[in-house]
Amino acid sequence: MVAHLSMAGQGKPLCAFAAGVFLAVVSVTWPQPEALAQTIDRSVQQTSATLTTIVARRALLPGSLVEEGALVARTGGLGKGDKAASALLARFVGLRVTRAIAAHEVIRRGDLAMPFAVRRNTNIRLTFRRGGLGMELPARALEDGVLGSRVRVLNVASGKTVTGMVVGSDAVEVGR
Repeated sequence: MVAHLSMAGQGKPLCAFAAGVFLAVVSVTWPQPEALAQTIDRSVQQTSATLTTIVARRALLPGSLVEEGALVARTGGLGKGDKAASALLARFVGLRVTRAIAAHEVIRRGDLAMPFAVRRNTNIRLTFRRGGLGMELPARALEDGVLGSRVRVLNVASGKTVTGMVVGSDAVEVGR
């Protein structure tokens, strides 16, 4: 990560920040560089900037669910820190790990996902709904699915494969 603020003269980069593949450079043309420097000094004294990263406290295996205490928030920057870090961590408890994550590794977008409500090759409840009528049958999931996703299931009674929506833990509904 690179961050710097410089006053090199008119039209020169005033600040640049880079993190990963993102880069921002701000250029300013100011008629009186001394006045700009005083404005920046006052602004920096009143400004706080923090960067909070979520880090694995221990190794996490793909398919496992994040438990309380498995992640830690690391806060750094110009400010006093993120007071809401524990609330932020609570949002990750119960999510499914999508890839192997080493201890002390930064959690990235896509590393965590909603947990599966329906697991492949498990017995589930298949509900057919038409109007006000409903029928519940035993079935077997043919693929994993999260709440609200569409999955294929095998109707055990008829041997037919149908596609339905995951509506709960081990529950799929067809015909809405």
